[in-house]
Amino acid sequence: MKGLLQIPSQSELAKAYARFQDHDRISEVDYAVYSQWCRFDARLAEIWVDSLARNWGKLNPTLFRNAVGNHPWPQAAAVLFEQALTYGQLTPSDKSLLRVTANLIFHGVPQAPYQDFFIGLTPFASRSLVAASERPLKSYSKWGYFGKDVFQNKFSATAGKHLPSVLSKSIRTRALDELIRIRERLTVREYQDHLQGAVSLKVAQLDLNAHPALRAVGNTRGRFYVRKKTASGPR
Repeated sequence: MKGLLQIPSQSELAKAYARFQDHDRISEVDYAVYSQWCRFDARLAEIWVDSLARNWGKLNPTLFRNAVGNHPWPQAAAVLFEQALTYGQLTPSDKSLLRVTANLIFHGVPQAPYQDFFIGLTPFASRSLVAASERPLKSYSKWGYFGKDVFQNKFSATAGKHLPSVLSKSIRTRALDELIRIRERLTVREYQDHLQGAVSLKVAQLDLNAHPALRAVGNTRGRFYVRKKTASGPR
């Protein structure tokens, strides 16, 4: 399958930011186009996911499916849906309905050949790229990509609001649950990296110490956490 005919320019990306920031009506066709651009720009991905979590009920699943099917990477949009489902501020009812919507839109879409979600943003063979390929988040690997970025909570900063230095407890818990599912051993630093530094050292330590599926090993300086043998990770 061919890629995009043209990589989005900085001016095009800026216009996309502005449309989301100004709360313009974003059509299914627009969401589909911007989902492809997200592979070149992490900030747009964050804005896209935030917008979807707030406006998904206004979208027509059939129109969205047709629109995204006209592009080379429908799986990219699927990753963004997964992130909205995992990290978005959704009620249990909305989350259930959004899952049904995603299933309708992406039914029959195959996994992409295993590759980095982002194109041209991560240095080849860098430590971060290797780590992402070896331990990708489920939202990426489900659709054939690898990556560790969480597209969460930064849209408010683009709208001129204060960006919290610490994510909410519910968001941190969901992120830590996912990390425990894929890792049997982790450190405070790895947990902070998983949340892209959006959690303080003290809060990260408290989260890890309090999680019922983890057991602390070692002293304070060299401490790490292992998944308890009786726990296969959060369900």
